[in-house]
Amino acid sequence: MAEPFSGDDKAVKILCFGDSITFGAWDTQGGWVDRLKRTVFQKSITSELRYWGTVSNEGISGDTSEDVLKRLSRELESNTWPGEELTILIAVGTNDSAERMKTGEPWIPLDDYRKNMHAIAEVARSHAQKIACLGTTPVDDTKTIPTLWDPEWRYMDARSKEYERALQDVCEAERVPFLSLREALADHDLDAILYDGLHPNDLGHQLIYEHVYHWLEGREWV
Repeated sequence: MAEPFSGDDKAVKILCFGDSITFGAWDTQGGWVDRLKRTVFQKSITSELRYWGTVSNEGISGDTSEDVLKRLSRELESNTWPGEELTILIAVGTNDSAERMKTGEPWIPLDDYRKNMHAIAEVARSHAQKIACLGTTPVDDTKTIPTLWDPEWRYMDARSKEYERALQDVCEAERVPFLSLREALADHDLDAILYDGLHPNDLGHQLIYEHVYHWLEGREWV
């Protein structure tokens, strides 16, 4: 076996920040991030250590852009090692778009979401050059008005798309790549890819993983 970590070696770390969808809720294999982790680990093993990659799941159920912003700098500082090519993926916005059933008030107002995403991009850029934002996944309104787990809240696809459009504007202004997840799921009925109208199931996460991995691979980020 070749001596590990010579001048041509590559060490990659991918940090994935987001909510329960990033965390992998309702997927028996741990979600798209854990699937990505397994692929990166396999690539590391078969490369005879010429390539060493790690993937860290920083998704927390219920998180909004406000929550991610509060913890982002601290978690980046504690997860960054010298010599690693750091990639930061941000997937947040679905919870921001949730509305109270009685008032229609959003969890995070759209203007605040924009401000938070600008700030998140600034913090991420201070730690890494490779940064990308992932769009929202589709919502089945027939199952999320109200949600099955909290009758005080509703999720609507139209609102989710509105927040995604705001995110695309932020990405354009900040010169941060935007990756649509809806494209990965577009050819499937919602019943086939969503567990409860909001969270992707095993098939949904598999499709997201494939989409994200091929996108990262195409940019030579992985």
